[in-house]
Amino acid sequence: MPSIRVDDVNLYYEVHGTGPHVVLCHGIGSNRLHWWQQVCALRDSYTVVIYDQRGFGSSSSGERGPAAFTDDLMALVDHLQIKRTALLGQSLGGLAAAGFASRKPDRVTALILSNSGAGFVPMTPPPQIAAAAKVARNYLELLPAFIAQDKFRERHPKRAYLFESMAQLNAGFDIRGLGELATIRPDIAPIIAAHIPVLFIAAQDDERASMAMKQACELIPDSKVETIANAGHLAFFEEPENYNRIVLQFLNKHAGLCG
Repeated sequence: MPSIRVDDVNLYYEVHGTGPHVVLCHGIGSNRLHWWQQVCALRDSYTVVIYDQRGFGSSSSGERGPAAFTDDLMALVDHLQIKRTALLGQSLGGLAAAGFASRKPDRVTALILSNSGAGFVPMTPPPQIAAAAKVARNYLELLPAFIAQDKFRERHPKRAYLFESMAQLNAGFDIRGLGELATIRPDIAPIIAAHIPVLFIAAQDDERASMAMKQACELIPDSKVETIANAGHLAFFEEPENYNRIVLQFLNKHAGLCG
């Protein structure tokens, strides 16, 4: 199993395809396996890097929480000797992607933030997730709330079952670290100054994240928001064909000749 040692954790990763690099950063409900539909769509044109953030999937937990996600991503990119890369961050993964772009803007060809305000603007969790977080004792007790948001299960019961089954690999994630999320605020100024192309992918039924992305988009000149209909917070998994089309169009325009 390919992995690197970062501080006190082993970070699991995979590399697929050939071409310019794009690194995919997963959200709190998922892990690197949930990207399978994106990997299959991108790997013919791009070198796709997927990995498990600390505490998720096959990566170990360590003592640090979400505040270390950007450090982990930077270490992984350095380990793979990637000079420049596009970054795609889904939900929580947007914090790592935006953090990297803020600290190392010269190494980012394009930034895609999917259902994520990336910490640029304040964003509160949906009420059902906030309520579940108050009583959940571990990740698996919190997981159903992630799947239930935005009526994902009602729209796609089979996909929801698959998503939840794969997410059980995250059982070791310590949910006590979730309190850190509101304090992570990447500096947007270096991203703007470097003129990094930025795309926000929103979903029709993910109102809170969509609002945050629209507000963030107003802060970044020439950035844009694309909205996927009939989908919620997990649009990348719910509507992969539309999602992948949007991602490929953006990467082909901004990252296809770089990396």
